[in-house]
Amino acid sequence: MFQRAFELDSFLARKSVFLFGPRQTGKTTFLKQTYPNAMLINLLSSADYRELLSHPENLEKRILFQMESSTRKKSDLFLVIIDEIQKVPELLDSVHDLIEKHKNLRFVLTGSSPRKLKRMGANMLGGRAGLMPVHPITSLELKSEKSVRTWRDFMLCGSLPSILNSKAPFEDLEDYLTTYLKEEIDDEGISRSIAGFSRFLNFAALRIGEQLNFTSLASDAQLPPALVKEYFQILSDTLIGHIVPPFDQTKKRKAMMSAKFYFFDLGVANAIIKRRSVPEHSVEWGNVLENLIHNEIRAYLDYKRVKKTIQFWRSTSKLEVDFVIWDEINLRDLIAIEVKSTVNPTLRLCNGLLALQEEFPKLKKILLCQCPAPMKLGGDIQVLPIDFFLDKLWAGDFF
Repeated sequence: MFQRAFELDSFLARKSVFLFGPRQTGKTTFLKQTYPNAMLINLLSSADYRELLSHPENLEKRILFQMESSTRKKSDLFLVIIDEIQKVPELLDSVHDLIEKHKNLRFVLTGSSPRKLKRMGANMLGGRAGLMPVHPITSLELKSEKSVRTWRDFMLCGSLPSILNSKAPFEDLEDYLTTYLKEEIDDEGISRSIAGFSRFLNFAALRIGEQLNFTSLASDAQLPPALVKEYFQILSDTLIGHIVPPFDQTKKRKAMMSAKFYFFDLGVANAIIKRRSVPEHSVEWGNVLENLIHNEIRAYLDYKRVKKTIQFWRSTSKLEVDFVIWDEINLRDLIAIEVKSTVNPTLRLCNGLLALQEEFPKLKKILLCQCPAPMKLGGDIQVLPIDFFLDKLWAGDFF
């Protein structure tokens, strides 16, 4: 079992929490292990689903009965877990009312897709619940298992807990995609054409780390550009990936304004295009490595609740930095990260970092690669091996 890098106790001491993450990221497993005495309502259970869909008012009756029957002290918190809340959004009105009436009542509301809640205008509890995103297994959590596996094992089959422990990972990833298309896309009526959406997915997975060109991708997928743009938003809303906006704070060099997209899990991205090998030092390896670094940084910022934004920078003259992490209130506190698959870094690979430093003299510059040991280039550019960077990231040395 993996020891997860996030915790909810400090959240729950103050308020309830939405726990959102893609399917099979381990939300329910974590909650059952961490809060074995909590009251659990599982909307994946046909009995709970049918009852509460037909009679949402029964939620309050069931919770009040359990609270009155509990042997806990009156001053202790009473925790209720509602799994897959998006299946019955109407329950959120009762949750809101119960929170108002009972100061020691807390909810953990899990979901694999907040899109349905947003689309239906569901009651999001008006600030009475925090939000904790849940990601697949990170490099730090992988080490908790005390296995010989490393981040390299994420490059092909990804890091979903069930896939990491699977004897047939490729087949299980295919099943994951089938379930996603059926339950998140087709059954929810999100996509007008499941065939068109499937074509779009294929081309999206082929363009990891590239700037989004809706017209070009639409031509490849034989879809209207506006629909391609909508489909990327669907991927974001259903937590299958993340849209990374451009960093546009430069004045001397005009920034290009197209966004990038990264998949939440590399195994899922590879399964979409049926890729069963990623040759090291190939273009594909570099793109996949960039996606992995993005996912690790995003998970760290979410789990440690660091209020920083992930963006990328590319000038119209094609100077580029893969990741710019910054606090939007303080432009002076900028970290720029370039990701390369090389083992022999040179200053030529740092042109984007150096160009960005012209406008932000205190810019912290990092080049990540597969060099054997940390070093410096150009006086103050940190050149870090991937393993070293990931260890320092989760130790809190960068943010």
